[in-house]
Amino acid sequence: IDYVLSVKRGDVLYIDELGDFCDGLGGQTTRKGHSLPQNMSDKEAFELGVEFKIKLVEGLLPYYSRVVCNNITSDNHSFLFGYFVNSTVKKILETKYNNVEYNILERFINNYSIGKHTFVLSHGKEEEALKFGFKPFLDAKQAEKIDQYCKEHKLYNGNIVEFSKGDSHLCLFDYTTSNDFHYMNYPAYSPPSN
Repeated sequence: IDYVLSVKRGDVLYIDELGDFCDGLGGQTTRKGHSLPQNMSDKEAFELGVEFKIKLVEGLLPYYSRVVCNNITSDNHSFLFGYFVNSTVKKILETKYNNVEYNILERFINNYSIGKHTFVLSHGKEEEALKFGFKPFLDAKQAEKIDQYCKEHKLYNGNIVEFSKGDSHLCLFDYTTSNDFHYMNYPAYSPPSN
């Protein structure tokens, strides 16, 4: 909260959560068959997740006229668990506050625009089909998939397009692989459970 306030530049705050918020329901990835070391029970993780997200928004809300939260739930660790947490938080925050918009993004790729800036959000891997996901460094095939998404949704139109993803847990910003969009890998705030 202190860091966000120290770099505040506007009156509306957008918080994009790029998936894997919870580290597996029942200690398993979404596809099952892959155990994940856990340092909390599912109940403890649920309670802490809900508490964290509410405290974050409520701690920032006095300093902004509006807070918009975009939460990816199509990922390879959280999926339904992340949905449960986000659905609970959405109901609480949107009931208490009329200046909070809490979006649960269930598609693999999603987008929104602010002025001439368009943000395309994806975890990078999803719950079922895309086992290996988008790599930290784009190859031609993956760049083409993103480009086709942007064209299908008519996102270019003179806009600056940023493709934002999580999953690889690396901080890598690529402004050169594509002439049409920037490819941003955002790191996780937390290390793996083990």
